[in-house]
Amino acid sequence: MLDKKHIFRRMNFIIFISYSFLSILNDLNITTIPLPFDLSVCIVLFLCFNSIFEQSNDHHKNNKL
Repeated sequence: MLDKKHIFRRMNFIIFISYSFLSILNDLNITTIPLPFDLSVCIVLFLCFNSIFEQSNDHHKNNKL
């Protein structure tokens, strides 16, 4: 069964990919959807969230030992 952290990580990845795709389409002038922030901000947020999840997973693994 999926836990909340796994679901949140997956949602984080899906949002990152979709935002990246929209940003690329905007750069190619295929769409003109106004994006609230730059792609670099999205990349930083994605990496921060992933590092938070990795740290919490390591913490839980260490507590089980």
